[in-house]
Amino acid sequence: MMGYLEMSLVVVLWMVHFGLLFLINADVRERGLGAKYAVTIFTFYTLTLLVPFYNHEHFDYVVNYVPSSTSLFLGVCADLSMLAAVRWSFPVQVVPNMMSGSQIGFALLVAVAAVAQVIDIVMNRELLLLPKELYIEAEKVPNLLVFSIPAQLILLGGALYSPFKKAPLRLLIAVQAIVATVLSVVQGYRGVALMVVLHFVYRRWPRLSPLVPTLLMTVAGELSNPIKYFVGGLLLNDKFDAVGMLDYYGSHLDLLVGLSGEQKAIVSNLVLGMKELALGDPILELRNLFPLTNALFGNITATSATRLGELAGVGYGQGTAYSFVLFIAEAMVIAPLMMLGVTRMMRLLGGTPLAFVSWTVFFSLMRDTPAFWSGELKMSVLLTLIVIAVSFCCGEYSRLYAKDVASSHGTNRDLQ
Repeated sequence: MMGYLEMSLVVVLWMVHFGLLFLINADVRERGLGAKYAVTIFTFYTLTLLVPFYNHEHFDYVVNYVPSSTSLFLGVCADLSMLAAVRWSFPVQVVPNMMSGSQIGFALLVAVAAVAQVIDIVMNRELLLLPKELYIEAEKVPNLLVFSIPAQLILLGGALYSPFKKAPLRLLIAVQAIVATVLSVVQGYRGVALMVVLHFVYRRWPRLSPLVPTLLMTVAGELSNPIKYFVGGLLLNDKFDAVGMLDYYGSHLDLLVGLSGEQKAIVSNLVLGMKELALGDPILELRNLFPLTNALFGNITATSATRLGELAGVGYGQGTAYSFVLFIAEAMVIAPLMMLGVTRMMRLLGGTPLAFVSWTVFFSLMRDTPAFWSGELKMSVLLTLIVIAVSFCCGEYSRLYAKDVASSHGTNRDLQ
């Protein structure tokens, strides 16, 4: 009897999760680019909860996943969080952008990012073409010498939403953005290229349902891996056998079809995390939202990624290190609130040079630990405040200067 009830509950929750995903994707069609991007990424990572898979080697741990009432219930909670975030953060009607009067601040920020990228390329030139794993571990000079900013994302936003009016400056930023994007792809970071592709797709077909690119990314989920290996091999390996690689994948097309390793890793992290649930622990990682975190709280070393990494047999975590669905299980009501905050930030920064910085925070929210994405969110907020402050100061200076000029003209007329 209990087995029948459990199976019935799984079927009901499966249908509810599927229906809510469909509703979210239908609801977002009339909304902006940021909303479509967020729903695409969200659907990509939560759709996997509906699909069983077996014998997935998640490092040293073999995962067999079958949709359960627990995983599907958490998926439904994630769906409701996303639906509320979309409707609250991305209104259907066009509303004035609150950051529209901050062009001076954005221009300065993009200029600083351009300088930061040059510093990064010059100072870290010997590291730029290292494989991703080695590049992450390498000791790098900060792109502003003292600290780093997400220069490549700012340049990308500055190229597509330029605060400059002069064509030479717009062209310079566009060239630097292309260089930054190519470098990220060569190093193995596919997130930036994915943002660019989805941006142009939704600009070209504004009413396209996010289900379309999501299903394409899922059905041909592993296709990006051989592309990454092919490009990296051509550029970094003098002995790379391009023909042999093409022959191999040509005779093993089955490896390119089905759920991607990225999607399976997200569910694998959920499976691992539910075995040793750490209620409340991820909330402590949100300390990274505060400025001077290390000085106030000390280094955040024991993160959720460390815990899951040890369970998977890799010690200090892995690339796809966590899961938003697991965050809901361990942080409960905090998780939907953080999603609302991140999507609201995306709405605020949409159509500005910081748009892709906020998109990246949402991307990390779906797959990384709170310690990681809270640091990105903190950077996003700080850069926004700097832009507002610079624009306000420059605006006040301009008004005072104009007032002084008008007063001096009036005095001259009086003397005449």
